[in-house]
Amino acid sequence: VAVYRALTPRFKPVNLSDFNSLKLKAKGTGNLQITFVKKSILNWEEQHKTTIELTDEIQDHHISYSNFHSKLGSELVLDDLVTIVFTMISENGELVAKGMTLEDIRFSVENNEVSTTNDINKLQAIPNPMGSNTSIVFTSNQSEEIMFMVYDQTGKKVLQNNFKTSVGKNQLIFNRQGLKSGLYICLIKNSISNYGPLKLLVK
Repeated sequence: VAVYRALTPRFKPVNLSDFNSLKLKAKGTGNLQITFVKKSILNWEEQHKTTIELTDEIQDHHISYSNFHSKLGSELVLDDLVTIVFTMISENGELVAKGMTLEDIRFSVENNEVSTTNDINKLQAIPNPMGSNTSIVFTSNQSEEIMFMVYDQTGKKVLQNNFKTSVGKNQLIFNRQGLKSGLYICLIKNSISNYGPLKLLVK
């Protein structure tokens, strides 16, 4: 038994290569196989898959892209994701009752590098939730060019601005610019690491 989640109404591919992990809450019986269906891979058996074990209690799962494997042996580059398929695995072919609950499915950016100079900072939005605008506040250890990016809940990039930081506390004014109400993910990229991600609620 399988369920799927299309990322766009007409199954158009979405570029999620700026993220590096999948997060969700899940419970159920047995093992759950998760498959990323890429438009560029036509053979189902060659799609990137991973398996998690479900329990009776709801659990948080954080799955790095590196945990998804393909028979092609290629590294996962999620630049054309069409759907996510969740499949209940049959362990022995016998008739058994299966159940699963999936909640809060989202893509995330996790940086596994260790920084001794505290280059990796969490972003802060004041106010959050925002109305017409908000201030994105963060600290930088150097003066450099960065990219400020905003994604909607499907992983689509809806805004990108360049910004030059100064050493110490920085403040970036983010204007709503016609964004619909909802939850957005804010991310800052520099030449070394990422700042964020920040969940921003737009009223």
